[in-house]
Amino acid sequence: ALEAARVPVVGTSPEAIHLAEDRGAFARVLERAGLTAPRHGTATTEAEAVSIAREIGYPVLVRPSYVLGGRGMEIVYDDATLRSYVARATVVSPGHPVLIRFHDLGIWRRILHAVSAPVPIYVLLVLGLAGIAFELTQSGIGFAGIAGALALVLAGYGLAVVPFNALGLALFLGGVVLLTLDVQLRRLGVLSALGLAAFVAGSILVFHDAAPAIRLSPWLIGGATVAAALFWGFGLTVAVKSRERIVATQVGLIGLSGETRGMLDPEGPVYVKGTLWRGKSGNGPIPPGTRIRVRGVDGLTLRVEPEEGGSSN
Repeated sequence: ALEAARVPVVGTSPEAIHLAEDRGAFARVLERAGLTAPRHGTATTEAEAVSIAREIGYPVLVRPSYVLGGRGMEIVYDDATLRSYVARATVVSPGHPVLIRFHDLGIWRRILHAVSAPVPIYVLLVLGLAGIAFELTQSGIGFAGIAGALALVLAGYGLAVVPFNALGLALFLGGVVLLTLDVQLRRLGVLSALGLAAFVAGSILVFHDAAPAIRLSPWLIGGATVAAALFWGFGLTVAVKSRERIVATQVGLIGLSGETRGMLDPEGPVYVKGTLWRGKSGNGPIPPGTRIRVRGVDGLTLRVEPEEGGSSN
């Protein structure tokens, strides 16, 4: 319009502005120049936009023509949001195409995007809580606890961006607490039954208001319930009994004598009660073949010291 009215434009010609700001014209400039660009397309209707976005693959970055400073630009994740955006974009820049191009989220943002849905949140909650519960049966912090904590962090992010039923989440978490408490009490009775019932009720309610397409399926809830019953009712019980046997064995080793089978500087192999253990010296290096006495236990490591005149050679 300015060019037709012979109005002078200082700095940049109307044609250059058109090539830069009209999304279709700019795409053709890139093609003629042979420049690499992310997968993209231009659309003037909702149907065209949806077709292009599906071909490119969500998420996509969309932007209308003739806007400054990124105004009107959005990242879109689904058809419904895209249709709404195109309807608004035609008001911002009527008669000109909307640019739709592939948007690379990067690995971390891809992970966050992947966990921002009911199903991955639920799976992460189940796995994370199971990992933490298992770690409570052990004497130290291991892989299960670290992995469980990471899963809960990701699930927490998902809960921060996805609507959920607070009562459902409370029942779900309460059920897990009751199951874990009953394992620690060595009962596997009323608390376990109540915990499993709360687990099921919470699983049903926590995302009950979500759209049917992304709601938790009965098969997933049923499978998680069976897995929880087996894990808390059998797996953790075995783990607790195993830990108790190890602790009892370790306590029985205190005061016994043995022999170093390698240099302890400060750690090394020691032979006590017919078994090879990892020993640790608190009084400086101990040479191989030295008679030692167990003074304490740290996990699976025996704290030892040499006996008086303890050389066996």
